[in-house]
Amino acid sequence: MELEDPAGECEHGEIRAACIECLGQPRPRQTARTSSRAIASDDKPPGRPLSLSAQPVEEGSRAFTFDFTINRSFLGQSDHPITFRQWSYDRLIAVVGPLDHSSRPVDVVNTRGVVMDGKVRHSVAGGGNDYFQLNCHDPQVADGVAFGDVIHVDVFATAGRPEIRLRH
Repeated sequence: MELEDPAGECEHGEIRAACIECLGQPRPRQTARTSSRAIASDDKPPGRPLSLSAQPVEEGSRAFTFDFTINRSFLGQSDHPITFRQWSYDRLIAVVGPLDHSSRPVDVVNTRGVVMDGKVRHSVAGGGNDYFQLNCHDPQVADGVAFGDVIHVDVFATAGRPEIRLRH
């Protein structure tokens, strides 16, 4: 019986448990109590992979995480943009609500624990592809990070505004 680490990184650079391309079968949703448990391949129920939107997002739980490499745009632009990964779009909408060329307010917590106002916005790129981006106009969002650092972006569903935490 081969064991997999669902929190480990896959060949696509994403978290294995959240990578749509790697999900061959649905896997149990992780909670704080089970996140370190390895899942045996025999534990996977038969059937097609679930889309991220099919998995409920419980209040107070982490909806998803992805890695972001600090770039010139994040450090130099006044809105400090972080673009969400395409695989996370359904899950992001489940947390922040539907966005149709609009934005929703969120709380952003920088790597030093400072909470500030931010927003998640939806737009369409020049080639016609949708994208979602986190923007925060507070310069403190860049405190504690440098060009090339890799940080984790954690998206949480909360009773009030969604919370996005940046951490090393």
